[in-house]
Amino acid sequence: MQITPRVKLYLAIWGALFALTIAEVIITQVGLGKSTVLAGLIVMSGFKAAAVGLFYMHLWWEKAWLGAVALSPFAFTALFAVVLILENGR
Repeated sequence: MQITPRVKLYLAIWGALFALTIAEVIITQVGLGKSTVLAGLIVMSGFKAAAVGLFYMHLWWEKAWLGAVALSPFAFTALFAVVLILENGR
């Protein structure tokens, strides 16, 4: 069985998602401040969601406008992250 370049890409993305998941677990155990942990988790989750959307949902190979529509919720995620961090500081 021959491994195609697309399969290699999927395996690399899977490895990156796995590494980010391990990093998420570690960041909660290190003893950083609550705001730092929240910001780190939100950023890492955003990267994981983008990787899944771009590669496993095949948006990377679609037209640019379709990718923009599919990825536009990340702006709301960023806004939500800022609100959470600001609220946590009170």
